Formats: sequence, structure tokens, C-alpha cells
Amino acid sequence: MDGANRTQTFFHIILPQLKPTILIILVIRLTDAFRIYDLVYILTGGGPGGGTEVLSTFIYKRIFSDWKFGQGSAAAFLVMLIICVFKLLCNKWMSGE
Repeated sequence: MDGANRTQTFFHIILPQLKPTILIILVIRLTDAFRIYDLVYILTGGGPGGGTEVLSTFIYKRIFSDWKFGQGSAAAFLVMLIICVFKLLCNKWMSGE
């Protein structure tokens, strides 16, 4: 602590102690972002011109409304890859690099 400025104190003391809390918040917010399908679909159905469309409604519409199974499954696969990459990054970050 002696001789450290505010920036060094933040990055070397405060931020490492906040890592678990930040990670939990990120995971919860990410799962909320992918679970928002029901709210968007009930309230707006994707909105006028797709203004409120999220990934979940996009996948649903591609598969069940437009009958484009390839595009819908490709989008779902990309979402799965994004979640897997995020999980690996979180595991690496929490292990202490």
C-alpha cells in the first residue's frame, strides 16, 4: 500500500477482490438476456419491423414462422457457441490466469 497511487490500488487490491462478484453479476445478466423471449413475444411479438426482436424471438420466428430450419438452427448454434466461449473466459478469469 505504501507508495501506491489510486490506480495501482484499484487494479491490484480492489479489483481482484471484486472478481467473484463481477463474474456472478455477468453470468446472471447474460442468462437474463437469453431468457427474455417470453416478455418480448407476449408484449410486442418482435415489434414493428423487428424493433424489439431479440435472439430468442429471431430463432423462434425463423424456425416456426418462416419454416427456415437451417437459419434458425444456425442461429441457435451460434448462441450456444457464444455461451460456451463466455463460460470458458469466465473459468479462465476466475482461475487466476
